[in-house]
Amino acid sequence: MKATNIALTLAVVLTTTSSMAAYVKVDAEGNRLLDSATEWSCVYDDVNELLWEVKTDDDGLHDKNNTYRWGGETAEQGAGGSYNSDWDELVDESNQNSLCGQTDWKVPSVDEMRNLVEQGSGSPAIDASYFPNTRSNRYWTSSAYSGYSTTAWVVDFDDGAESSGLRGSFLRVRLLRTGPLAIIEEPVSSFTATPATGTAPLVVTLDGTASSGNDGTSGSILTFSWDSSDGQSATGNSTSLTYSSAGNYTITLSITDQMQQSATSTQTVVVEEEVVETLSTALDYNVTARISPQVIA
Repeated sequence: MKATNIALTLAVVLTTTSSMAAYVKVDAEGNRLLDSATEWSCVYDDVNELLWEVKTDDDGLHDKNNTYRWGGETAEQGAGGSYNSDWDELVDESNQNSLCGQTDWKVPSVDEMRNLVEQGSGSPAIDASYFPNTRSNRYWTSSAYSGYSTTAWVVDFDDGAESSGLRGSFLRVRLLRTGPLAIIEEPVSSFTATPATGTAPLVVTLDGTASSGNDGTSGSILTFSWDSSDGQSATGNSTSLTYSSAGNYTITLSITDQMQQSATSTQTVVVEEEVVETLSTALDYNVTARISPQVIA
């Protein structure tokens, strides 16, 4: 039996060593979508900072049934043996078209592909709720198979196993883009309270427009909720509250953005007693009897 055939029989069931993924749906322009979205083009792993291509069922560039021989752009170099350019069109057009807002797509290494595998999820061995149209078949990685110049690493999404595949075999490919994405913004609650001190009754104007949601702007915030420690409440990005009694009051702004993320911030307003000035006027009557001398003619 040839050595290359021996290599084909080697299979290793994956042991996932990466952090558990936290998936986010992304549209074709690179915008973050609600988890309830029914159409998306990519999935971002917010924990491992990996953006994955989502396969389609439209006979197009990203169709789930497209297959390729190994060795195109971004394949591991210097391993000897044959290299094929089959997947170059997929890589090049994805970058030229800025798939999901990105221009540095590649074929993942076997270590990177390992992040997608979900053991115990059945077949396909992937989170199908985020990665529809995944076939329970082998997918190429960019990693050459050490010691066998005619083979390269594949991951089988039937059971999540890794093995070698002959480079001339027509297998599927899923693209990857690595690194953090600006689309993943944590919400920030921020507001001004004017004035922050004064005497009762004090009208405090609240402005929360400096807050930001999942896209880094206030436009992605769905709700602004104001609560004061004296029981007052209000909604909207700006409002006012009136304090009739002296005391220290804590005002809380809670926001919720389009991704159902939330954030809060607080400020304290100090209200002092109204100073009532009374004017006491003591009227002193100082009667001075002046008797003018009279001239008697």
